[in-house]
Amino acid sequence: MKLEIGISNDEGDPRPSAILDEEVLSLCISQLFDEVWPQWRMRDSVSISIATVDEETIRQLNNSYRGCDSSTDVLSFPQWEDGVFSPPEEWTELPLGDVVICTSIVNRNAEERNESYDREMALMVFHSVLHLLGWDHDTQEKEAAMWSLQEKYRDIAMEKLGQEG
Repeated sequence: MKLEIGISNDEGDPRPSAILDEEVLSLCISQLFDEVWPQWRMRDSVSISIATVDEETIRQLNNSYRGCDSSTDVLSFPQWEDGVFSPPEEWTELPLGDVVICTSIVNRNAEERNESYDREMALMVFHSVLHLLGWDHDTQEKEAAMWSLQEKYRDIAMEKLGQEG
């Protein structure tokens, strides 16, 4: 089994996040998968695409796909249109979907929360990966479970990067 993470910096972010290191992300996302979706190891490959974009691009995407004419920090586009994670067992190569992150909003959120940019970016990455796996935060119980996992893996990633967790 192989985890493939494609990262594109479409915004040309002048200060790319250390969390977008493919080796660190691959290791942390593999651990997350082992915890919440151990069957991923039965696939030949699982892939995720991550793109960083500017506020206008994410606003347009948010409007086109969610009907919200405003910018947001992150959007997840799972392979599964109905939102239910149900990959066919016979698929040996599995594209999970796409993650689109607005770096300027992530930076603003980090400043407002008095967090580092990398910690906030890690939170967005793990949050969106959970969405690709069909997780949602539409109830208090689901939100608590999702927040717990995304914070746990943010802290693991920060530790691997040698930053405070």
